[in-house]
Amino acid sequence: PLNILMVYPEREDLKICDFGFAQRITPVQPQYSKYGSPEFVAPEIVSQSPVSKATDIWAVGVITYLSLTCKSPFAGENDRQTLLNIQNGEISWTIPDVVHLSEDAKDFMKGILQQHPK
Repeated sequence: PLNILMVYPEREDLKICDFGFAQRITPVQPQYSKYGSPEFVAPEIVSQSPVSKATDIWAVGVITYLSLTCKSPFAGENDRQTLLNIQNGEISWTIPDVVHLSEDAKDFMKGILQQHPK
């Protein structure tokens, strides 16, 4: 993705940038967000439910999946289909690009890419 920068290639340092839609999350009252790149938004943003700190962790799971498979886990033919895939949790753990991954890697991603995070 364009918002991941290789800072020092020899050390494999990465930085995530482009926080134009960032907002502070407070536990006092429910907060909502309707922004983000379709491939990376969490299900609660798609369903217009309150967001939490766990909402940001979703993108880490998407980036991990993308980094390990070179495929976006929820990409559809268009943004609408991508958002529907996210909302429905439609991700395949049996495609050839995923099957070769270690169980630890898959468990890590499955733990993050949950429809209803705690």
